[in-house]
Amino acid sequence: MKFQSALLTAASGSVGGMTASRNRGGMFLRARVVPVNPNTERQGVARSNMAAATHAWSNTLSDSQLDGWRSYAQNTPVVDRLGAQLILSGQQMFVRCQLPRLIAGLEMVLVPPTTSGLAETPSITTPFTWIEHGNLTGSVTVEGAGTAGDLLIYVSQVTSPSRTVAHAKRAFAGLEGPPVANVFTVSLTPAELPYDGAAGQISRVTVVYLGDDGRSSSEVFQDVVLEIV
Repeated sequence: MKFQSALLTAASGSVGGMTASRNRGGMFLRARVVPVNPNTERQGVARSNMAAATHAWSNTLSDSQLDGWRSYAQNTPVVDRLGAQLILSGQQMFVRCQLPRLIAGLEMVLVPPTTSGLAETPSITTPFTWIEHGNLTGSVTVEGAGTAGDLLIYVSQVTSPSRTVAHAKRAFAGLEGPPVANVFTVSLTPAELPYDGAAGQISRVTVVYLGDDGRSSSEVFQDVVLEIV
């Protein structure tokens, strides 16, 4: 479990028989539940991608590339779920940058970035709209992207608006790119979306910018209520 302050004003994870969770009312503690492992196709793909990235680190990268990723990691702190800055190892940073690319079906970028810091954080310029049994649309701007890079889009499992959106229960929905003058126009058909839902239900759309230099951005998300035309 991760926590901040003796009063547990911020906590994440499990310890003993307790798990820290959060809903619309704030943070709370609940009994820990051990999840079953359904060994779904998506879980299999995720494990395969992790194995591919770690294998590339151990068997494909040259010594100079390994050193370059270590240097990039040392100069690129990331923020955890509680807002604390962390310095990843070179391998952790390499895997962090490659997994989104593998999820989207892109090739890994083995050459380490020459610019420190994460890729530019996207901003949702036209709020996402999701029509029942229709398209998910919106637009995202990445300053400085120009006509380079790709936008990875996740969609969470659809749920009732009275419940907290399960950010972890998300799946790859699509890849948009390259941008036009920094702007990605998103339009995903029902056939492309991993989940279906009814009007009034809610889902979370998460986007990540993948730079051509191998860097990936922080995540940006928006909760979307399905609508009827």
